[in-house]
Amino acid sequence: MIEGMEVITNLIARYAIFEDLYLRQAMTATARLKASLVALYAAILVFLGKGYRYYNQHTATRIAKSVVKFTDNTMDELMSDIRNKQGDVEKRGSIGGCGDTSRNFAEC
Repeated sequence: MIEGMEVITNLIARYAIFEDLYLRQAMTATARLKASLVALYAAILVFLGKGYRYYNQHTATRIAKSVVKFTDNTMDELMSDIRNKQGDVEKRGSIGGCGDTSRNFAEC
């Protein structure tokens, strides 16, 4: 779970810069890119919420859940969802994608 927190921290920093670079431009694809970013941020918030709930439990409860591996599977699924949404943002904002002004933005 700690590795996931590190990934989340890096993603938030990365996409703050990403927003600054890509969302200042007035393009047709901006709305879709914003929607993808919102979906990514929502997935990140779900992950952080589950992590908070896990770490807010009594130590004995956390140990019991770790033995069963319940939390790891749940967090792995959430990280997979985050990675999928990150791929969508990357696709919509890539230089070869929506960032290429020669393309039809309706395709993004």
